[in-house]
Amino acid sequence: MAPNDVVIRPARTDDAADVAAMANDLNRCEGLAPDAHTAESVRRDLLRPGSPFSVLVAERGGALVGYILFHETYNTDVAARGVWALDLYVDPEERSTGIARRLMCAMAAKAFRDGCRSVWGTVRAANRAARWFYASCGMTNHDCRELHLEGDALLRLVAEAGAADAARAREAAAPA
Repeated sequence: MAPNDVVIRPARTDDAADVAAMANDLNRCEGLAPDAHTAESVRRDLLRPGSPFSVLVAERGGALVGYILFHETYNTDVAARGVWALDLYVDPEERSTGIARRLMCAMAAKAFRDGCRSVWGTVRAANRAARWFYASCGMTNHDCRELHLEGDALLRLVAEAGAADAARAREAAAPA
């Protein structure tokens, strides 16, 4: 299959179910929760007007065959805006056809037009094919560690912030 019969375009709200299905397949491939995404969550979080996220899709013959999800960030290393690539997915039967590279190029071009001067992203160490692909696009390994804060650990920090805010409010209200 030739990549030139694939159209890369911004995702629309009517693409939500397909994007959710591809995101769930990506999660499944990564050993993560395979049913985390729904058409509604994609519409609400990614495709609503004013969303901080951008989604570009690859479409062949009316069917979506891939997507890239990214958002703007700030790169303090170069004192300029950049983008953070969150997901890049191509249907397994469409891999090695150039679609992933076209999605990366389209993201880079959009980011550059929007004033961004760098692209960041992560790849799992075990995903050798993805590491090779990103290197072929010119991405370099800065040997950074990705850290996560979620679930109970996140809730503990939220509670700690609330307790600190309450203590400051009590101090401010106390007679001098």
